[in-house]
Amino acid sequence: MCSSDLQTADIAAGIAVFAAYFALALPLGFIERINAAFQEGAITNVARGIVAMATLALTWLVARAGGTFAAICVATLLPQLVGWAAVWLVEFRRRRWLSVDRRLVDGPLARSLLGVGLMFLGVQLLSALNWSMDNLLIASLLGPEQVTPYGVQARVFGLVGTVAALALTPLWPAYADAV
Repeated sequence: MCSSDLQTADIAAGIAVFAAYFALALPLGFIERINAAFQEGAITNVARGIVAMATLALTWLVARAGGTFAAICVATLLPQLVGWAAVWLVEFRRRRWLSVDRRLVDGPLARSLLGVGLMFLGVQLLSALNWSMDNLLIASLLGPEQVTPYGVQARVFGLVGTVAALALTPLWPAYADAV
């Protein structure tokens, strides 16, 4: 195998790691929302701090050892999955009622919910495309070198939305309680 083939295989392995992470992150990351709903964000924040330190240490070790792209992907993503899994275990021991009895699953209702969920997924994908369309249009019309100046200016004006989100996001559990 030549160097180009090895790099291609390494990039493909890294993309596979990201795809596996994405598939696992959806169900495992839901625990953060459960803790937010119970207004117990401290558990999530402590876990995030531990995960951040583990990610930094593991990524540094892999990079220092000359790890491949795929190995660095694993080093940066694995601590997050392990952290979420650990919080899930703790929360399921604390709240046994969160587990689902398989006999209570309603097949037609599950299929209906899956259909609605897929529609929401489509909306989210279209939304992501919408938010990145400006960069694609600028790159195709003016060239890729013009995307950077636009991106810098967009970041500056995006600060307003970020500040608003910082102020309003922590209030969602309170909104849910009020409803």
